Amino acid sequence: MSGITLSPFRNHAVRIGELIAAKLAVRRWSATSFFEVVVLSKIAVAALFASVIAFGPALNADAQKGVGVKVHDGITVKDTKKAKLEANTYLNEADKLRVANQLDQAVQKYQKAMRTYPMEADIYKNLGGTYAQMGKFQDAEATLKQGTKLFPKEWLMWNNYAVVLLNLNKKEECKAAIKQAMACHPPADKVEEMNITLKTLEGTKSKTATK
Repeated sequence: MSGITLSPFRNHAVRIGELIAAKLAVRRWSATSFFEVVVLSKIAVAALFASVIAFGPALNADAQKGVGVKVHDGITVKDTKKAKLEANTYLNEADKLRVANQLDQAVQKYQKAMRTYPMEADIYKNLGGTYAQMGKFQDAEATLKQGTKLFPKEWLMWNNYAVVLLNLNKKEECKAAIKQAMACHPPADKVEEMNITLKTLEGTKSKTATK
């Protein structure tokens, strides 16, 4: 039994479920009853214990000779195609840094890629996922929320956003994000995972209300 999982970050994967489950239990201990702590741990196990962070595919890494500019009516405009290629270079460099566990440097490269060409969905997925790896769930939330606004039909973006919201214990927002992901027609196996998570969250709500 497994629930929603963080979306692909390229071709590598990092298991984070156990760490997240432990963090949830510890973080909630002082603020909730034992019953609620146990429930949150079960949510984490159901939705995240076997989860995998994977990264989205890179753009074509064509040889680059610097980013050119075009001048229209005296206004200098960066060439969109070359800007996209430059962003892909930063994206590739960021991925290598992430794999080497140099996460702070990876974040800087992802941010540089975003500034260079902000209309590439994988930048938001990868940056948001890296923040999650670092335990910076508020930063992950902000990044992925922006990503869902720019790319509302990307089910993977909504899926990642839902996982982060779950870690922030924003269960209602998490459920809404899962439903948005499902509306974007993900693969059948992912729909099943999302349904499991929704049922788990709904079950937790019912138990808490009847306590």
